Amino acid sequence: MNLDDIKKFGDQLDKENDIFADKSALDTLSTEPPKSLKGRESESREFMTHLYGFKKGKVPPLISVYGRSGAGKSAIIKYVCANLDFVKPLYVNLRETKTVFGAAQLMLLNISNEHVKNSQGITVVMRQLREALKKYFKSNDLFVLILDEFDSIFHDTRGSPSDLIYKLVEIQSELLRFKKQICIVTISNNVLSDYDLDDRVRSRIGNSEVFFKPYGEGEILEIIKTRAQIALNRRVSNDVLEYIARLCTLEHGDARRAVDLLRICAELAGKDDSVIKKKHVDEATKSLQVDRIALFLQTTSLHVKLILLALAKRTYGTDEEWHATAVLFDRYRELVPSGIHPVEYRRFSQILVEIENYGFIFSRTGSGGRRGYHTKFRLDVSPTIVGETINKEWWDKNAVQQKAGVSNVNKIINDAKHSTTMPGLLRKLKEHQEGKW
Repeated sequence: MNLDDIKKFGDQLDKENDIFADKSALDTLSTEPPKSLKGRESESREFMTHLYGFKKGKVPPLISVYGRSGAGKSAIIKYVCANLDFVKPLYVNLRETKTVFGAAQLMLLNISNEHVKNSQGITVVMRQLREALKKYFKSNDLFVLILDEFDSIFHDTRGSPSDLIYKLVEIQSELLRFKKQICIVTISNNVLSDYDLDDRVRSRIGNSEVFFKPYGEGEILEIIKTRAQIALNRRVSNDVLEYIARLCTLEHGDARRAVDLLRICAELAGKDDSVIKKKHVDEATKSLQVDRIALFLQTTSLHVKLILLALAKRTYGTDEEWHATAVLFDRYRELVPSGIHPVEYRRFSQILVEIENYGFIFSRTGSGGRRGYHTKFRLDVSPTIVGETINKEWWDKNAVQQKAGVSNVNKIINDAKHSTTMPGLLRKLKEHQEGKW
């Protein structure tokens, strides 16, 4: 590529980007508090009610904020805290770490820019965190420590999330002697009490919770209308915006996904030098699905990957949508590499719920007659995308080729079923092949 090529390509990109007036309005990854927000008045009021106890000398030690991904949790919490004059907030995203020690280290780094060696242990980190907090804020301020993606530390099989919470609450108690109040806000997909916490922790943190329900279609439409007016130079028809809102509402009421979808649609329309059309929405949906699963799998645990792989392989191989928890658990255990302990059934069920909260699977509970109620799960993204993203070589060998082999066996069976003298043997052969899924 020479200088003329660079200039020509740059001019082309400038032309494609003419569709945008302010692309930052479609940024869903910003850590800064938003300038304004649509909706979520009831959730904002509920959260503010907890914080305003500070003015009378008492706030909850911990507020559990929970709801599905894209429900506006982080944006609302940051927006409210940034606009209360008595609050000094600090936002820490624990998705950047995968361990309890790493979470404590990240808090210390954000507060005092200090770093502790792994060999010194979490006790040293917490001691330095306590000393840093004594200097960090004034006694007439409420310090709000916002811990986003808090559920990520519960994947740490070596550390103790309960112990981390207990140590934080102990620091709170100690700082009260200096007339300094701290409120910890955990943001996650599940309410904190759903996790395995020590009784001593449960009794200390109380039950202050704020639930964010999924956005409705009208709410998502208002959000993307506002963003489109700020971000784009070209008018977007109501039909297209309503189409985006409808698609995202049918999935999980995910406003973040709707904004991302609008951005990708605009980029595609810019390349076509046209207004945004429904065909751009369809193209963007496919692109976003690939990006979403790839981003999730880059940061998630091995067991989550194996559970998704088990569900994807069974969905692909059987062409069935819904699969029972017990069946998936058996398939997952078969995929766990030697030398690694599979999670127990209870934890397996919890992980399925967590994956559902991220928007990758759906669940339904129905009656099994005498066997009681059971839960089944359905993959909400293409099984091929899941399989190829996790391990394409393995997927081609153990899913694609195996399904082709089963199809050949089924064809032989179907061709021979009226003439064979051994129907029982053929039936067993078919059952054996299907059982591999």
